[in-house]
Amino acid sequence: MVTSSRGTQEKVSETQEKVSEATSEAMDQTKQGLTEAYDKTSKAVNATYDQAMDYGRGHPGQLTLIAFGSGIAIGLLLASVNSRSRLMPTVTNALTEVATEFFRR
Repeated sequence: MVTSSRGTQEKVSETQEKVSEATSEAMDQTKQGLTEAYDKTSKAVNATYDQAMDYGRGHPGQLTLIAFGSGIAIGLLLASVNSRSRLMPTVTNALTEVATEFFRR
């Protein structure tokens, strides 16, 4: 009986070690994946920010109009939450198209 109990305890210990190793390996892979995703996202955001800053330096007037239009669109969106105006989608779509055209150039 004692021998059987020790054998069972050894099997349980081995299983615990295997589970612990598998869990540790999965956590390491997850950390690595998250680190890589963060690095890629960070690079993309920095590149986009640099591009926007360069555009703003080269086209300050257009950037001001885009910011103005975006502010109006956000204001209309916030105002329409309560009133549900029919004008809102039309104005928002028009301002979005204008902003998109400026950034395509």
